[in-house]
Amino acid sequence: MPTPWAKVVSIFMGGDMTIDIERILGSRKVPTLPAVAVKLLNLIGDPDVDRQEVAATVKIDPGIASRVLQACNTSYYGLKANVRSVDHAVLLLGPGTLSSLCLTFSLSSFSFAGGDIGRDFTSVWEQSILRSVAAETLAKHLGHREVSNFFSKAILCDIGRLAILAVEPEKYHEVFEAERDGVDDIVHCENEILGANHVDIGMSLAEKWKLPESYVRSIAHHHKNSDALLLLEADPDYQSYCILAIASLLSEFILFGQNKAQHDQMMQIASDRLGVSNEALTGVISEVRERADDLPQELNISAKSLPSADELRDCASDLLSAIAINTDANIEAVTTEHRMLEMKNTSLRKTCEDLEQQANVDFLTQLYNRNFFDLYLGEQLTNQARDKPPIGVIIGDIDKFKTINDRFGHQAGDAILKEVAQRLATTVGEAGVAARYGGEEFVIATVGMSLVELGELAESIRTCVDSSPILAGGKVVSTSISLGYATTTSEGMATPVTIESLVGSADEALYSAKHQGRNRSVSWVAQPNCAAHSEAQLQS
Repeated sequence: MPTPWAKVVSIFMGGDMTIDIERILGSRKVPTLPAVAVKLLNLIGDPDVDRQEVAATVKIDPGIASRVLQACNTSYYGLKANVRSVDHAVLLLGPGTLSSLCLTFSLSSFSFAGGDIGRDFTSVWEQSILRSVAAETLAKHLGHREVSNFFSKAILCDIGRLAILAVEPEKYHEVFEAERDGVDDIVHCENEILGANHVDIGMSLAEKWKLPESYVRSIAHHHKNSDALLLLEADPDYQSYCILAIASLLSEFILFGQNKAQHDQMMQIASDRLGVSNEALTGVISEVRERADDLPQELNISAKSLPSADELRDCASDLLSAIAINTDANIEAVTTEHRMLEMKNTSLRKTCEDLEQQANVDFLTQLYNRNFFDLYLGEQLTNQARDKPPIGVIIGDIDKFKTINDRFGHQAGDAILKEVAQRLATTVGEAGVAARYGGEEFVIATVGMSLVELGELAESIRTCVDSSPILAGGKVVSTSISLGYATTTSEGMATPVTIESLVGSADEALYSAKHQGRNRSVSWVAQPNCAAHSEAQLQS
């Protein structure tokens, strides 16, 4: 029966694959785990595993038991006492480590029994062992609760590659050439060349052997990149997947040349997913290389051809420096872009301010315009209805302005308007809001002033305008202003007070000032049946 993953792969590839997955899964050349190894893997998955049962299981296969004892007494495990029996080995090493050794020897024996596949097989085997050492070392560094299980999980990650090599060594050779040339994604490369990949085949074999589900998932995820791993964050074994992914990249980094892309991806997963610093991971790389020198000879791996720990440290440091340089360059680029955005924002703010000024400020006098004044006064009257502070309005009109224009010209008239506006703004200051209301007419709004205070302000404006002549068009022109004022508290003011009623009252007071002889300020007084005055009368 085809295993579930074999069916998935066959459907995905449309049944037209360069490699026949079913032939690989059913081939006698494919390594087959003995019952001892399978039982051990299931035993160590039990948190309450019985050490005596583990020892008894190992003893079932005398050949493996003998090789395990030899390996236990090497410097790799650093045991002070000489291990004399399997029971002693379980006691000193623990069930997980002992089971990992048994699994490793099972795979080694059966794989080599299939024939000498040469350099390609040696590469897979060395990578599997280095991955196991790296996974175990990194798990120990992180304080993982199941350090001893990582060796066996990592050794099984490439079981699919061993299976393909055992059945189709020639077809897989091209994949090895690509890997030695520094291909970034081995699974994608296999799919391109073979129409299948070792991850799917490895999962199928693990299911066929009825291995624990956690081992099947470890095979599935050991080549995931940082973004793909993030999607597994809710999985209880998330940290294990990240450790195995880093260990896979680390073994490739040591074996196939110090590829920058592999190094960068390794650093990214370590930093983003596990919080391991670049310096700490560089230390793990060195430790893995040093531990490789102490690996038992029984594991059939020679570390002599590998770069030394010092060489790997130097290379990692160089790559980190390159990352730092690139990071600095990126920071500079981002900083430059930020400056450009700030300049653009400043320009946009200036444009907005200019547009706001055009909308609210009178171009000639640089006082607020009538539109802004009406909005401001309307807002204050709305607030006044709630808070009840008195709102006052002063309207001023330059005396005999039409005569000045006719006699001295419009340029002189403009000069007088600007000077009067300047004197008015200086006098009002922060006491109110001044605006050009139209033509030679100015208006001021105040908040909180009594009628008496408003009259004092109006008189100050009149005095300031009348205090000295104005130079206009080369002529010295004596100028005066008439003003009328009213507040919301003025006797006889209708309620509710509106813009029209308040400004209208001040305007009537201005008419009275003009009628009384100009150059004076007059308060509004309610008069029944007051006749409206004309524009001509106001300018007379």
